[in-house]
Amino acid sequence: MICEFCNNEFSNKQNLNSHQRKTSYCLKIQGKTDIGSHTCEHCDSSFTKKYNYNRHVKTCKKTQTSTELAELTNQLINCNNLIVELRVDKKDLQERYDNLSKLVISHGIEYKEDCKLRLLPDEDEFKKLQTENKNNKNKIQHLTKKYVKSQPRVQYTERNVIYILTTRLMKKERRYILGKATNLTSRLSTYNKSDEHEVVYYQECNDAETMSCVENMVFKFLSAYREQANRERFILPEDEEIELFSNTIKKSVEFFNE
Repeated sequence: MICEFCNNEFSNKQNLNSHQRKTSYCLKIQGKTDIGSHTCEHCDSSFTKKYNYNRHVKTCKKTQTSTELAELTNQLINCNNLIVELRVDKKDLQERYDNLSKLVISHGIEYKEDCKLRLLPDEDEFKKLQTENKNNKNKIQHLTKKYVKSQPRVQYTERNVIYILTTRLMKKERRYILGKATNLTSRLSTYNKSDEHEVVYYQECNDAETMSCVENMVFKFLSAYREQANRERFILPEDEEIELFSNTIKKSVEFFNE
């Protein structure tokens, strides 16, 4: 199905409708410049009214999860800092004890082994912090798994595709990942291990051989926009829209389909 505004193709009506409602460059073509004036920084939902945006932020699961993760991470950092301080204090006290012991021995003074300097209070605090640190790590792992599970994974049935991916941060920096994948769902899962990636555009090829040829052609046409040589990341110029990349993929696929 083809978008009547920006000519991008989609596999079903649902994806097309979602694209026409949410995609910024398509909304600009439609003349809806006020759409998305308030965007949630955690889930990218957009609202025209600030009231609706504020109400969404209070119930956004991603916002709540991110906030809780940030708080636990700060607690973890504080615990690590305290542990480092205790280790330094313990080392300093132990050195002072060793020096005093040598001084006592050098003067021929007898002393009992049970008078040896003990650091029980610091040791207890150290163990307590270690336990708290471990618990915080477990909480972070639990929330991370919960957060990942809460993100529905789109199942792409198309095979042998050329794709464009990006993340929220990369999109702000106008950086995009282009490549090929026999199974786009599997490839997206691999990328999402490091950060949440968004499929901006993809085009299916007839077979795996055609897919490889199309990728080479696309990389050749867009070589001037590579972030680095032999890398799959490309930088979109400030005066260009994403169609610069998507139309190149579309035309390359059409070339081999003719």
